[in-house]
Amino acid sequence: MLEARSIAEAHLYLEIQVCQTCNLRWDGVRHALRTLEDRPVAVYSLSCSSCGARDQLEFLMPREPLPPGPLGGNEPSKIMDPGEFHAASDVYFALARDAVEQANPGNREKVATLLRRSIYALAEVPKFIPPSEDRVPPELIVSEIGRASYQRNPDRFVRDRIEYEIQDLLNLMQRYLPDAGPVN
Repeated sequence: MLEARSIAEAHLYLEIQVCQTCNLRWDGVRHALRTLEDRPVAVYSLSCSSCGARDQLEFLMPREPLPPGPLGGNEPSKIMDPGEFHAASDVYFALARDAVEQANPGNREKVATLLRRSIYALAEVPKFIPPSEDRVPPELIVSEIGRASYQRNPDRFVRDRIEYEIQDLLNLMQRYLPDAGPVN
């Protein structure tokens, strides 16, 4: 059973998972809740319409109150590595850029949501940096997605660079979507 810090973190984890049979994204997701020793468990039944495969993932959720922050608390994730968060941030940014290029005024809220998700995912990466260091230790990047992200540009896992990228995304939101509201 996976231990998620929040339902948002569980959803992000699900978004980056692919079917083990055909390597496509799961396109059928059903959700249920149960409890385990007074803790909520989010149960996701997954299905792939391409190959017919099925899977189930269970996330042990925190007791109330939920940890602060969009994805959960000050501690690093137990279900995703820093490279996965960086890769997710890049995907959300690319989707936002594509939505902007469509020049559809109705996309403003979609763009704002995607940029927020990019910022939230990127803000998780520094949580993996030990206090006495300036970068994510490479040995903490254990997933295939994470290693690919790290190998493309290891310098993007340095604290100062991450903070710069977050600020750049915040500035971008403020400049192009000033009425989108604050990023919490």
